[in-house]
Amino acid sequence: MAHDEIHDAAHTATDFDVAQIDCASTSETEAFASLPFSDLYLEPGERAWFKTYSGDSERHELSGAALWAARNLRARAQAFKKEEFRIQYAGVPMRGALVNTTRGPLYVFRRHQVGALEFGSLGYGRRLEAALLARELCSGGLVLLTGGTSSGKTVGATSFCVEFLKRYGGCGYTIENPVEVDIEGEYEGEDGVTGTLYQTEVDSDEQFAPEIRRRLRGAPNVLMIGELRTADAVAQAFLAATSGVLVIATYHTDDQMKGLQRLSSMLRDAGYDAGLFASGLAAVVHQRLKVRWQDDVLIHELEEVSPLVIKGAEDERGIRSQLHGTDFRQMISEIERQQRVLHNPDPSLSF
Repeated sequence: MAHDEIHDAAHTATDFDVAQIDCASTSETEAFASLPFSDLYLEPGERAWFKTYSGDSERHELSGAALWAARNLRARAQAFKKEEFRIQYAGVPMRGALVNTTRGPLYVFRRHQVGALEFGSLGYGRRLEAALLARELCSGGLVLLTGGTSSGKTVGATSFCVEFLKRYGGCGYTIENPVEVDIEGEYEGEDGVTGTLYQTEVDSDEQFAPEIRRRLRGAPNVLMIGELRTADAVAQAFLAATSGVLVIATYHTDDQMKGLQRLSSMLRDAGYDAGLFASGLAAVVHQRLKVRWQDDVLIHELEEVSPLVIKGAEDERGIRSQLHGTDFRQMISEIERQQRVLHNPDPSLSF
């Protein structure tokens, strides 16, 4: 690609637009495509290295053809005038970010997952899967996936969203910043129902709330929100959840109880009382994910799952009563009970 073409592409690209790149060197691109990376770091100067998964403590240096390909990728990335963007190189879809360091610009690329993983393969267990896919959720509610950084929240949310549309059909929308898994399309289930999913990418956290309101005009059955970060977005998510829409959202927190309390506070900051919080929540799944490579295949394994199923639970009324308050410590015993139920093989037990 000539310099003028790159320059033109940079000016026609909007935030997070995908750059489709044709590479000249087959050997370099093949070397790049075969790299088992989750995150790739192109440092100021000539060096580059990668992680095989987010928690990888090793620095895997690039050399030879793969390093040349990485340098070519860097040149392509410099054509973007944005600090965050999506790019496809050597057939590998990635999210790119520019980080300014004392030594110069660092480019960090995270590999995109292509398509949702099978929901039943993630390790939530049949009992929790059945609770999340229960028909009662067709009438609305907020299913929240919480966890720390790289805990698999997005992996779980996208897989759950697709599986629900396969099961019950209808129309789904996503609002993400940025899109991390390409899942837009039609999904046909075993019973002949077809769900259709449309993805939307926004440029800032402030756009989430108005985009949620806009999507409600599109008659959604399912709405997936990439991550709840602002009080306005939290409020709009709960309003949608109490208006008959299944809302699937992720929320960053290392502590399940503190996360719930903070979310409740954000809703109050937006001008709504605890009643909306208590009536809108359908389930909260706190999790930690382990990712590893095995025979050139990226394996996702849930190391920890802590469910709080509310809609359809045995003590749904009691749980919602506790959610009306501001101190959720009394719910610890309920979460511990549901964890025991999750791992108990007795089929007569339920959340």
